[in-house]
Amino acid sequence: METLSVRCNHCGAPLQVTGNTRFVTCQFCQSSLEVKRHSGAVFTEEVARIAENTEKIAEGLGIIQLQNDLEKLDRDWEARPTRPLITWDRKGIRQKSNPMLSLWIAIFLMILAFTASVFFNGIISPGFIRVVVMAMGFMAAVSFILLYSRHQQASSSRDAYQRKRQELERRLEELKQK
Repeated sequence: METLSVRCNHCGAPLQVTGNTRFVTCQFCQSSLEVKRHSGAVFTEEVARIAENTEKIAEGLGIIQLQNDLEKLDRDWEARPTRPLITWDRKGIRQKSNPMLSLWIAIFLMILAFTASVFFNGIISPGFIRVVVMAMGFMAAVSFILLYSRHQQASSSRDAYQRKRQELERRLEELKQK
């Protein structure tokens, strides 16, 4: 069997290895070495150094993965389908109103409709106007419920996004500290 002469990567001592040896321990410094073959050259590399480099590469990949997850979370948040609570066009400009303002307007209309219904109860005989006022109150109440539920959904969605983002940022900082 063919023996090759190589040097210890750690202390430089001469080592004799066979042609198919992959790992060897230096007799002088007790370093664990890997026998590498590249383009006809044979040399040794410390196994501890290989493990250290592999760990650094794995940490770097972990950081890159977390950064990608953070960017994807932000892209998904920005690309989510949203429906503004109130929009109107004025000269081609779309505007959104404050969701809480929309809720307060619905409450005001509901109170106004029910107050008008009670006020007109004694003055106008039950008829068309009273039915219209009651219908307005009912529509305002339904609008309030729908607007409030949409506001709650948007708030919980935003809170979940922020919690996930903070968790990813925390994990990223922990990896960078290492």
